[in-house]
This record gives sequence, C-alpha cells and structure tokens, in this order.
Amino acid sequence: MKHYPIVMIDDESFYLEMFAENLGEPFRVHGATNLAAGLALIRQIQPMALLLDIALPEKTEGLDALPQITRAYPNLPVFMLSNHDRLSFYRQAIDNGVVAYFIKKSDPVSQIREILVQHLCQNNLKGIIAESPAMKMILNTARQFAKSDMNILITGETGVGKDIIARYIHDVSYRAGEMYQSVNCAALEHSLMRSELFGYEQGAFTGAKNAHRGIIETGNGGTLFLNEIAEMDASDQAVLLKMLEDGEIRRVGSATHIKVDVRIIAATHQLLQERIQDGRFRQDLYYRLATLTLEIPPLRERISDIIPLAELFLEKYSAQEQKSPKVLGKSAKVVLQAYQWPGNIRELEQLVRRVVITCNHREITGNDLLIMAPKASQEGDYKTAVSQFRANLLRDALFRHKGNISQTAKVLGLSRNGLQKLIRELAIIPEL
Repeated sequence: MKHYPIVMIDDESFYLEMFAENLGEPFRVHGATNLAAGLALIRQIQPMALLLDIALPEKTEGLDALPQITRAYPNLPVFMLSNHDRLSFYRQAIDNGVVAYFIKKSDPVSQIREILVQHLCQNNLKGIIAESPAMKMILNTARQFAKSDMNILITGETGVGKDIIARYIHDVSYRAGEMYQSVNCAALEHSLMRSELFGYEQGAFTGAKNAHRGIIETGNGGTLFLNEIAEMDASDQAVLLKMLEDGEIRRVGSATHIKVDVRIIAATHQLLQERIQDGRFRQDLYYRLATLTLEIPPLRERISDIIPLAELFLEKYSAQEQKSPKVLGKSAKVVLQAYQWPGNIRELEQLVRRVVITCNHREITGNDLLIMAPKASQEGDYKTAVSQFRANLLRDALFRHKGNISQTAKVLGLSRNGLQKLIRELAIIPEL
C-alpha cells in the first residue's frame, strides 16, 4: 500500500507516538523532537503535511518558525498543535497560513485525519469537473463508496466518464497504493478473457510455453475496473462469479486455488436488468457487482460542467499540440451549451481538440465550432449529425433572443446574412 508521509515536530514523545499509532492508513507519521531535525525530515521526505507544536521546547519556538516554514514550503499544509488556548497564538498561526489550530488536550487526531483525507481527495480530482449539482453529488457518493470495500457498478451513457470516476474511487480508497487495472470486456475476445484475467499454466493450451500470472493475480490487493461488463461471455461471467464468492482463482490448466483480494468496479452503458431478463447476463453476478451503484448523468443534464470541461480540454490540447493558449468567446460558449452532446464528454473533448489544431486565432468563436461540428459523434450519419447540431443550436439561440436575427447572429459570431442562409438551409422555424 502507498503511504503518505506526515512530518510531526513535537518535543513531547508521547504525542509523536499517539499520532503515529492512531492517525491511520494511508498516512505514515515521521516524528522529530526538535525543529532542526524536523526541517531536515521535510527536506528529505517531502511530506504531504506538517504537524507543528507551538513550543519546542521554548515557549513559542514552533510558532516563531512558522513564517520561515511557510515561505520555504508554500504548498505544505501546516497544522499547529498547542497546550495553550490563547487567542493571540491562534491569530498569529492563522495569519501565517496554518490550515488549522488544535489544542492537544482536545484529542485532535480524528479531526486532523478527516482534513488530511479531504486534502487527499482534492489532490485526486485531476481532470474531474464538478460544477453542476449532479456531479457534486456523484463525487460525494464516490468518496463515501471509497471508504467501503464493497464492489461497485457504475452506469451511464457512453462517454460520461465512468472510467474517470472508477479511478477516482480507487485513488481515494485505502487501496490507493496498490495497482489499478482496467479491462474493456467488449474489446477482449472470449477466448482470451479467462487466461488474461486469471492467468495460465505452462502447456495449458497451444502457445502457452510458460506460466503466466493473470491480471487479477498481479493486481492482488488493488482495484480491477471491468468496463463494458455487459459484453462479458456467459461462461466468463460464471468464473468471475465464482471468484467473487470464494475470494480465490485458478489459473487456466491448474488445479491450485490462489487466494486473491481485489475490489471490482464494473461499468456499463447497457441496461443490465434487460439483459438479465433475456438471459444474457447472470442475475446472481449482477447482485454481486451491484452491491453499491452509481449512475453518472449525461452531459446534457450537467450544463454548468460544459464550459469548465471545454476550458480544461483547451488547456490540455494547446499544450499537447504546442499551440498558443486559446480562450472561449461568448458565442462559443453559447454553441457548447446549446448542443445535446449525444457522445457526452468524449465528444466534447474531440471537438475541442480539432478546434485547437485547426484554429490559429486566440479566441474561439461559435462559428469555429459550427464549422468543426461534430465529427466525434459516432451515432448516425455524419451529415445528419452536423445538421442536427446546427439546427438545435440555432433554434435554441433564436428562442433565447425571441427570433431577433441581428441579436442571434451577433451572439453566434455570424453575419446577419450568414445566419439567414443557415436558417434557410436547415429549414428552421423559430419557436417563439
């Protein structure tokens, strides 16, 4: 398991031992009884946080050293510990940037642990946008699920980010230091599924020249993400169910049982209950996987996430393509929020990527997006998708501006004649 180092500087060994024993996984306390030794530890191990006693053993040695520490390590969260409940000490500590100030006799271990866990969660939010109430609720639920060790089933349309949420749950769970492995059940052929997941012995089948440890065995102690679980073959479903029931596996061609401890997070865009009814998915496996369930809403229901996501992708691909930074103009934001995004985040990401590659000007306009829209959509004919995109956008914009052609054209970054031409081409009747 990966451990997150915490440096604690306190001249009282009792408190060093108390925090070391009780702060809990995945944190590891490294103690020092004087300031010099503590600063050396910080330089050596680059801790996640610092717990600093106000005295050491002089009356305010720790407090006096605080400005020096925060200047040298501006990104290091500092928690101040004291035997004294003095308002002046508290104010001085807060003014110098401490995260929180605790009185030792109040037994602050659990409070500090809670703050550290929250800090760890924030650090693992890479690439996750949660401006909408729906996604804030999803992340809150994901954090609660991470505290448990039960299997999880994540559902939602293609492209909503089920894999990102699965990885986030792993990263903020106690298994974070162990392996996270992902298998796409739709991409792996039935003939390979069992040997890849469970491994095989030498001579188990033609071409098995050497024994091979499978994904589950090599990732023992970690998390296995099974994407598109609905596509798993019935016989493979039976073997997976057996593993979940017994907590052990057998390599292909072996009679030896191997104990394993792996958390399963499965995902699908299919309705598994329908597959159960028509016999394509095992009901008993469903109940094993769906101990905890999480449904990710489509992007069209998370409108306040669209612009932050687009800006994230702009920054990402501008750097990746070595392009100068770009910004979204007002008309571009209108375009992005007007579209229904049937391909969800994946479609948005690919659209932004193409715009970054093709546009040489700094400000992205609505017209830029209209020109590029939306090759990322894989559903239906491309020309139909483009027409639907433009028609939906124009209807929405015209509705917002009560059919005023000039205002609508201005917002979309089009000329009046250009907008009228599009309206004729798409046979749009404004809904006023």
